[in-house]
Amino acid sequence: MLDFDRVSYVLSDEAVNYEDYIESINCIMMALSIDERDLLRWLKLDGYSIKEVALFTKKSESATKVSMHRLLKKSKTIFSKL
Repeated sequence: MLDFDRVSYVLSDEAVNYEDYIESINCIMMALSIDERDLLRWLKLDGYSIKEVALFTKKSESATKVSMHRLLKKSKTIFSKL
């Protein structure tokens, strides 16, 4: 799972070398498909609800939740390999 609290810390003044973390996040995003990037952006960055994203993607709310869960798991796996 992409740890947004960690990202916030990394971008704070307390972080020593945030360029490395930004590069890691970029690597994760590039490893995702366009649809996965959209899903992550809509739900975690843009703040859309599951219901709204389900309408965008023409999927059920349940399928959208499952997709997001799998995406966060995949992101965590990618991050652990960096």
